[in-house]
Amino acid sequence: MNDNTPNPPVSGQSQLSIEEAYAQAVDHFNAKRYHEADQLCTAIIQLVPNQIDTINLLGVIAQQVNRHDLAVELFQRAINLDNKRAILHYNLATSLDPSGQKEAAMAALKAALEIEPDNRSFADYLQKIDHLTETTHKESSSQQKLNQGEALLESGQWDEAIACYRSLLELEADNPSALANLGRALQAKGAYDEGIDCFQKAIAAQPNFAEAHYYLANTLAEKGEINPVAEYYKKAIALKPGYAEAFSHLGGFYVKLNNLPLAEVYLKRAMTLSPDCPQTRHFWSSLLKKKAEIEASN
Repeated sequence: MNDNTPNPPVSGQSQLSIEEAYAQAVDHFNAKRYHEADQLCTAIIQLVPNQIDTINLLGVIAQQVNRHDLAVELFQRAINLDNKRAILHYNLATSLDPSGQKEAAMAALKAALEIEPDNRSFADYLQKIDHLTETTHKESSSQQKLNQGEALLESGQWDEAIACYRSLLELEADNPSALANLGRALQAKGAYDEGIDCFQKAIAAQPNFAEAHYYLANTLAEKGEINPVAEYYKKAIALKPGYAEAFSHLGGFYVKLNNLPLAEVYLKRAMTLSPDCPQTRHFWSSLLKKKAEIEASN
């Protein structure tokens, strides 16, 4: 330990010297006796408040018991006493990072690397945090775009929603949510073929995307296609067994095909899953009307 302060004995520790008490604290720490190590370090600091090694060890102990807030405070205190020790900046980074302070952790690592530019551990950790920060920022930006597009969709601003999703897809061409929502906006504008292409790309990017199968079935039905529609609804239901909207629209599709027994099966299931759905009630009303017409004709 580098300290020019006189070394009075540590009270309550059988009159240990500062060096002996610190060595014992390190032994306790290595044996994972963190409470005992903390007690010795605290006793040392009471006698020698600016003992950097002991402050640093207290910070490392705090890390081990997940007190990163306290660890940050202790490492910063040690750095204020001597900012030329690379390990102090590194230790600070290792508590800032799990606290969610990524930018501050990167700054601490850069400070450590300025002192020890060839330290591979410091460089690797900095690269790891930088990559995670970049990924998190990218994911956050993507989610913001998705949220913005969703709001535009809900308010019926189709052109604005299309522009929003296309700008996201320029950066993430295979983003399944952006593809599916772009398809929804295109469908709403009557651009069925473009919408179908988007849904198919979304499914290719994420085969278990139930909503993309559902939207694709809706668009094909609106376009007047017949054969693949039911299969896409059924795929959506297989992927998401409680998908009330898919049951409802599949039932409505069978009403249009005059397959009333199947329509009744799927619409009853839809009503069980979502009793207050207006669309299901509309399809059910159409089913009852067709049944009545058949009975009247007989």
